[in-house]
Amino acid sequence: MDNNEKINELKELLAEGILTQEEFDNEMAKLNGDTPKEEYTEKVNADIGNESKMTNDSDTKANSVLQTVNNDESVHTDTLVSTLASQLKDIENLHNEQLITDEEYQKMRSEALEGHTSKKTDSNAAAITNKHSIPNNSELNKKLLTVVGAIVGLLLLFIVAGFTTQTSQAKLSRQVDKAVTNKDASALLKTFSDKDQQTAWALPGVGELIINWHDVSPSQIVNDLADGRNINTEDDWANVKVTVQSKSHMLFWKTYYLDATPIRVNPESGKDNYVVLTGNGDDENLSRLDDKTREEAKKKVSVSDLESKGVFPGWWIFDIQDDSDNTISTNACMRSYGRDSSYISMEFN
Repeated sequence: MDNNEKINELKELLAEGILTQEEFDNEMAKLNGDTPKEEYTEKVNADIGNESKMTNDSDTKANSVLQTVNNDESVHTDTLVSTLASQLKDIENLHNEQLITDEEYQKMRSEALEGHTSKKTDSNAAAITNKHSIPNNSELNKKLLTVVGAIVGLLLLFIVAGFTTQTSQAKLSRQVDKAVTNKDASALLKTFSDKDQQTAWALPGVGELIINWHDVSPSQIVNDLADGRNINTEDDWANVKVTVQSKSHMLFWKTYYLDATPIRVNPESGKDNYVVLTGNGDDENLSRLDDKTREEAKKKVSVSDLESKGVFPGWWIFDIQDDSDNTISTNACMRSYGRDSSYISMEFN
């Protein structure tokens, strides 16, 4: 390399901040012959000796670093070692060409070695993290116990819910006993099937049942019905037939309820009209019913609802009205005590 090339390289190192101005001036002086050759030679030899010593020390540190490499990561380790060797070689060339000072050489070499150690440490930390990410048997057992515990808890909750929400025959008997004793038609209606509860005149219908069951001990009503006995002993036929039924509840339990057979209505005419209950076979003006039940009974019911939902069994007397509340017919009646499911056909005009 001639002096011009050397000078250009020194200028680049100065511009990049690798050389200080003082170092640049010294190097330029050497190129210009300001330093005696013998002195320069002795200095170079001394520098080479110092470099050899520092190189040996640095090599010892590098070998120490390389000995920490894990054999299971040989491919990754080879790459790191190759990179480190290349960096050390570049730094050494700069120093041999006197482009950097001894102090800069020592600093750059230390930084290279420390950077390699940091990468190795990160690699080892990643390996340790991966090892810890694999659950051991103890962790698996804990997770298994947690899952089993959750399943057992849900099963117990299911059992408790099923047991507490079912309606046993004994529970049904207590509900009917309380409703009849208190003459509470709304409470008694809740012990019937959903289908019965949706029928027309269901509330006045169970209100009549409470009246007709006056001569039987309320606590025995469900047992008598479950045995197939009607309750009104004075006129067995003129009493609505009620039975005790059961259905599956949450797979493993049974729930009991009262059941009546609604009257099925077949309107031959007047489907757009309405009916208003006025009495029944035993009570022409519904005076025997309590006020709440009587008010419910007097509500208009559409003929289409009679057809779709049916009518609670009994003997019903009613007026027929149009949609403008004009009375079309009075004292119309239908009668069925729930002993069969045949249709009652009639005209509603």
